[in-house]
Amino acid sequence: MVICFIRTIFFLFLFSVFTFLRLNAQVNNFKKWSIREGLAQSDVYAITQDHQGYLWIGTGAGISVFDGKTFTNYSKKDGLCGNIVRAIYEDSKKRVWIATENGVSVYNGTGFTKINHESGFKGNSATCILESNNNIFVGTDDGGINIICDSVSGKYKIKHLTTEEGLSTNTILSLQVDKSNNIWAAIYGGGINVIHINNEKSEIKVIKGLDKIPSDLIYSLAIDKEENVWAGTEDVGAFKFNARQYLEGDYNYQLIDEKAGLGSKTIWCVLSSMNGDIWFGSLDKGLFRLHENRIVQFSDKEGLNGNQILSLFQDHNSKVWIGMQGEGLALQQGDHFSHFTKSNGLPDNKVQAIVKDKNQTYWIATSEGGLVKMTFQNEKPVFKTYGEASDLPSKKISCLALGNKSNNNLWIGTNENGIVKFDGKRFQTFTESYGLQNNNIYSITVDEKGIVWIGTANGISRYDGVKFLNVSTEKMLMENEGVKAIVCDKTGNVWFATAGGLARYGGNEKLRTFDEVEGLKVKDVNTLAIDHTGNVWIGTNGGGIYKFDIKKADTLAISLVLDETKL
Repeated sequence: MVICFIRTIFFLFLFSVFTFLRLNAQVNNFKKWSIREGLAQSDVYAITQDHQGYLWIGTGAGISVFDGKTFTNYSKKDGLCGNIVRAIYEDSKKRVWIATENGVSVYNGTGFTKINHESGFKGNSATCILESNNNIFVGTDDGGINIICDSVSGKYKIKHLTTEEGLSTNTILSLQVDKSNNIWAAIYGGGINVIHINNEKSEIKVIKGLDKIPSDLIYSLAIDKEENVWAGTEDVGAFKFNARQYLEGDYNYQLIDEKAGLGSKTIWCVLSSMNGDIWFGSLDKGLFRLHENRIVQFSDKEGLNGNQILSLFQDHNSKVWIGMQGEGLALQQGDHFSHFTKSNGLPDNKVQAIVKDKNQTYWIATSEGGLVKMTFQNEKPVFKTYGEASDLPSKKISCLALGNKSNNNLWIGTNENGIVKFDGKRFQTFTESYGLQNNNIYSITVDEKGIVWIGTANGISRYDGVKFLNVSTEKMLMENEGVKAIVCDKTGNVWFATAGGLARYGGNEKLRTFDEVEGLKVKDVNTLAIDHTGNVWIGTNGGGIYKFDIKKADTLAISLVLDETKL
């Protein structure tokens, strides 16, 4: 069924309330710190905790020591070798070792000691540190591994492992030690090297090549309680294998990539947590946690500061700390949901819609309590309510939408009083007398050009800032029960959910409708969503979930995915 439509229609999706709540209910699970709170710099490369419980944070401007409330900062002027701190490690003697771009600094509780080229240190930038058999192993970007041990004279003695001794390359990005004191080294461009030192003699096993591992571009390593080695790579995501089997020549690995749910090919850091979860920090997709064979993503959409993860650390209380590129430090506080009700100051427990603006302010539409502005002070919610006293025409709010750069307003749909524009200072109401299709509003969205699109009780309105253009559900040949949801895919198609089926507008001034003929057995559609491949997911009223496969012809694209018989 193809019907002419009024002029060009270009819609953006007001997505499902359930999806939105799932993403935003856990925002408070992350506590955040940046320069504003006293952090030395917002590039956080390393995190560790000392025996007293202080958190040591390596940044691009030195060290920040955090006591839970305040930061104390140290840099080159305080005795550090350099200001770019890539790794921090507390040894068995309670000394803190700090890897910088100019060597290593050691803090003994009173001051810093420098270990650099003048001390016999090889390599420009120190990248990673660990302790094994009372020796300190320091990886570098171009000098292989420095093995530092105490001498009788009190001075540090340094030995070296480089390509001359059998390393595959001299670029070491991560070091881990297993239960047998084997040192596992992530070698960028050289795969993984396993170092075993016996009577001061080093035996090096090189694991590289696609016949053994899926990539030789290794950024990070972690070893879990079962002696599985987890590796983060530059180009294939992550992979794991059993350490003992690999040492015996049994090269079988498990790839953890996008197909497995890991949404990034570049993994900068890996953490094996105390409860068996594996955490992955990515280049640009945020944080991923593998829990019981299921991967969950945490990004800025879930309240994380940013999506470039540089470092991960688990403290003495099993809390996971996250260091980010340019966005400071975050603490993951658990998988609980934060609940806000009338007892917290919300005027109504029936919440119709939630949006978050660029200032991290939440705007909440309530069924009978008006519009609510929610902010946080000291992690506690602060509510401000707008109703008739604020010139909002009704407390019965049905939907919300935020504008963009060309239309930076909050748009409010009401049950009986039309649509309202709020510019942060005043409310302006538009009703049928202005040309709106109907005063009962079901959905709103704002497109990239700033055009406002409104789904009403009996059709659609388009508002360009000057006038309304409308189409009724009667003209759409659909049930006269309104347009419940609107989504826009990446190709510019606009999809409508109505009580009479699914409709699509492709920008050619024609509207295509879908019902039983195309496979949508239940026409009463409540909600729509677009997945990352562009397929349209259709939620119906009592008929289950359907999928529209964009790769198939229109007449064959719709299929039932899930209903009560398939649960």
